[in-house]
Amino acid sequence: TFEGLPVIDQRTLAGITEGPLTSTEVFDNTFGAFRKLSTWPYPQFQRSVSYFCPIKKNMAEFDKWMLFFDTIAGSHKPFYLPSGLHDLKVLEQPINLSNNLTLQGAGYSTLYGDNPTYQQLQLTLVDGTILYRTVAGASPVGGNDVLTVSPEFPADIEARPIAKISFLYRVRLAGDTVNVKFKNNRAYFSFGVVGVAS
Repeated sequence: TFEGLPVIDQRTLAGITEGPLTSTEVFDNTFGAFRKLSTWPYPQFQRSVSYFCPIKKNMAEFDKWMLFFDTIAGSHKPFYLPSGLHDLKVLEQPINLSNNLTLQGAGYSTLYGDNPTYQQLQLTLVDGTILYRTVAGASPVGGNDVLTVSPEFPADIEARPIAKISFLYRVRLAGDTVNVKFKNNRAYFSFGVVGVAS
């Protein structure tokens, strides 16, 4: 878990589809100009994902997935889903016990910073350790971004630098259905998610 919410810690299978969703309403009185309005201040993140579980080797892992789906059932309970990609690039490695992270380019502050879906990060260190951080602020400085993160970095972060930064999407199920298929002693789960603010 992170910040009290479940986190999927498995690698997503190939075949991901992803795109923005902007819900709009059209006001047309059959005369004059019509209006198209949206209550969303930013496009909503949406993605389809799938995972597998080797049930013959590890039934405990299958039970873990069942507990996860029971926890987030109802398509209104948020959880975290890591992208698994190199979404952001470190320009300067953080120093011990600091809370600043300097990224290459100003893409985060201009494209993602205002959207709550992208305000959590998964940091993979060179030794394989996974850290989760919340972005408290982002400021463009000299063409690059300086992020303020919480909690602060550990006391040995300089000895174990960051190797990869992935988005840790805050999402919920897009519907009430999770597709499950059993094949070759594996269980395959597939479902859609949408980004949420809280």
